[in-house]
Amino acid sequence: MNHYTNILILRSNNYSNKWHGILDGLNSSILPLIVLDEKNDNVNYGNIKTLIFSKTIVEDLKLAHTNDMQWRFGDYCLYIVNDFLSKNHISFDYLWMVEPDVLVTEEFSELIKLFSENDTDFLCSYLDKATSDWMWYKYKKDFSNSIIYRTFFPLIRVSARTVDFLYNSRVNNPTLANDEVFVATTISNNNFKTSCFNSSSKIIYDRNSFSYMLPHYVPFVDLYRKKATIYHPAFDDFSQYLSHLKRRGSWKHVIKSIFGKKNKD
Repeated sequence: MNHYTNILILRSNNYSNKWHGILDGLNSSILPLIVLDEKNDNVNYGNIKTLIFSKTIVEDLKLAHTNDMQWRFGDYCLYIVNDFLSKNHISFDYLWMVEPDVLVTEEFSELIKLFSENDTDFLCSYLDKATSDWMWYKYKKDFSNSIIYRTFFPLIRVSARTVDFLYNSRVNNPTLANDEVFVATTISNNNFKTSCFNSSSKIIYDRNSFSYMLPHYVPFVDLYRKKATIYHPAFDDFSQYLSHLKRRGSWKHVIKSIFGKKNKD
């Protein structure tokens, strides 16, 4: 059986030349994989193994499915990968997962290496108790008497034992709760070790750099007075950046950040 300490999953719905280069340039000890939305299953990442996030595989894994599952259930990517690895006799310690609109300002291999001594089961950017005004709090009823937590899914690392536990929890207690409430609440109420990326002094970010609503145009990042290590959402294409500003009204958050106001998702 082949074993990898770290496996990096790109969760995507389209082709990214930038991420193709990042995955190709990873240290050889890190296995790159792609989980791709079935709506764009003709995307070609060359020799990097691509797994299709489809209704068929979700049904095979006995998981609940919805029309928006590729967006709603990001944790399913972990189970799809885990199933593939098991069938191909590959073991691992940690699955890293990243979305294509994440910008990391250092080599990704170095980011992974930075946490090589960290044995946390779930490593993320934010992990907090949720408040009742959060849109996913409505699934509280699906978690019995558990305290409801929230996390942020664009960049995470999950241990092998946690992936197994989360998968079994999804199968045994079906819910349409999204990835961020399901994963955060399940692990936080079951004694898993958790920590955030800023537990390392070398990883710098806040809600003005890494968030849901405040976008970044990558060529502008070098002009920022306050630098961060990770950004989200970050766009190389200016038209996509403008689209985010208009479609989500995020221009308001950009203006606030210019005047030093703290962003809130």
